[in-house]
Amino acid sequence: MITVLDPIDQLKELPKDYDKLDRETQVTPIVQQLMQHADRIQKPIRDFLRKRSQDYEGEPHYFWINNQIYLKNATKNLIEDLTKMPEIQEIRLEEYAT
Repeated sequence: MITVLDPIDQLKELPKDYDKLDRETQVTPIVQQLMQHADRIQKPIRDFLRKRSQDYEGEPHYFWINNQIYLKNATKNLIEDLTKMPEIQEIRLEEYAT
């Protein structure tokens, strides 16, 4: 699991009548902001992974809610190269119970 740097610290200012809005109207702008933020921050990593698709299995899974990326069976070389990217905060390898 790859955790991307620059987690969103503050959401853009919410509408003045936010507390009077229904739940869907409250959540929609927050979800949109988180998705846009993840798209922008993850873009260099997405571009890099497209060029290195032979170094992992299947398709990457991109998570906007926590700004993480899941890769299955990434090669050692790919992981080493990812650690050099300034956008990446942490890489955690999968653990298997034996």
